[in-house]
Amino acid sequence: MDPGTGCCSTTPVTCSAGPCEVPSCDPLTGCLVGAITCRPDELCYRWYCNATSVTCATEPISPAPLGCTNTTTTPQCIDASDCNDNSLCTDDVCTTDGKCSRSDVVCPASNKCNYTNCVRTKGCVTTFIKCDDNNACTNDTCDPSTGCVYTPYTCPEPKDPCFRVQCDKIAGCQIIPIDYEKDCNLTAANCTVPACNGSCYEQYICYTPPATSVEEFPTTVVLSSALGGAAIAGIVIAAAVLAAGVGGGAAVAIAGAAGAGGVVTVSSNPVYRAAGTSGNNPLNQT
Repeated sequence: MDPGTGCCSTTPVTCSAGPCEVPSCDPLTGCLVGAITCRPDELCYRWYCNATSVTCATEPISPAPLGCTNTTTTPQCIDASDCNDNSLCTDDVCTTDGKCSRSDVVCPASNKCNYTNCVRTKGCVTTFIKCDDNNACTNDTCDPSTGCVYTPYTCPEPKDPCFRVQCDKIAGCQIIPIDYEKDCNLTAANCTVPACNGSCYEQYICYTPPATSVEEFPTTVVLSSALGGAAIAGIVIAAAVLAAGVGGGAAVAIAGAAGAGGVVTVSSNPVYRAAGTSGNNPLNQT
């Protein structure tokens, strides 16, 4: 159990062995150790594993077979396989005079982003440094000379100008409505509120109150109360003719700019008829 993540984790077992032994691992039984196998014996000498050099070597067969009595030297190796020390961290070769030669494997150099070392059973192993600041708003990279680099991520702007984008450390790029006061520099004042429809603007929210009368007046003639009575009477007659011309459902409304005097004049006019009345129109000449 990994205490950091709370999840189960597994780690390969590293099997070890002594000189002239080869380690291995069986999934059921675990680590096994076997002996290094050298070449079969030759006519005058035999092959064996030298525990000091951990390589195959030769020695004269004793007692010496016929024809081998004068053999005093034996080859250390015939090819590179005889020089194998079972380490992937060395290059083993057999020289032309029958002797083993080996050199260390050169692994890539380590830097600020990775560490490389040589493991006997694996060879060069590179461990990469994980750059992660747990921030969805940064691009996490690594510079070999300086190490981890966390660059702020630029979120793509939304196509709708009434929205803006912001980055959350956990969720990443988020599209949200614009802040009118902050992004539009607009505030609610005097019948307007900040709004957006393709661009920022001040939306007008104050409307003319509806008429107090239940009657509807599609056609309206506005008169000034400053006019004289005769002038108003003449205009009222003209308005009545206008109402007759636009249809029986039309009506005439007269409003006084400086009071309701105009309205009083209209209501006392002999041709004035309240809504809903019936009869002959005095102006009808037919």
